[in-house]
Amino acid sequence: MGIMSTARENPLWTSLAAGAVTLTSIIGGFNALGIDPIPWASAGDIEAVRKEGADRDEKIVKTIQAIQDEQKALRKESNELLRDFWQKRLDEANEDLRQNPSSRTAKRQKQEAEAALEKIDRQEAGSPHP
Repeated sequence: MGIMSTARENPLWTSLAAGAVTLTSIIGGFNALGIDPIPWASAGDIEAVRKEGADRDEKIVKTIQAIQDEQKALRKESNELLRDFWQKRLDEANEDLRQNPSSRTAKRQKQEAEAALEKIDRQEAGSPHP
């Protein structure tokens, strides 16, 4: 009995054997090229990826917090400058009204300065009204 007659009598076994040889040669080729055909992730790999993600998220949160702190400081400085400006305008208007009580320009300037100062106070208090 030769190989050909055995192959004809057992085609299923012959096909399985040929498939196994093909699979073995493919895996051998992958190994020779340094390719992992089934990339299994180890628990250490998963933990490393999780830790990198957590570290990145922590850096992002710290950066956002620093930006918010800087914006608060800038807003505070801006409000202080605006308050000084409007307070001087209010003082000028009061001085003008003291010298000329019927001055319409001084009355408008006083109303404008008072309104601006109230708006700054509301913003500093965190009121949502403009």
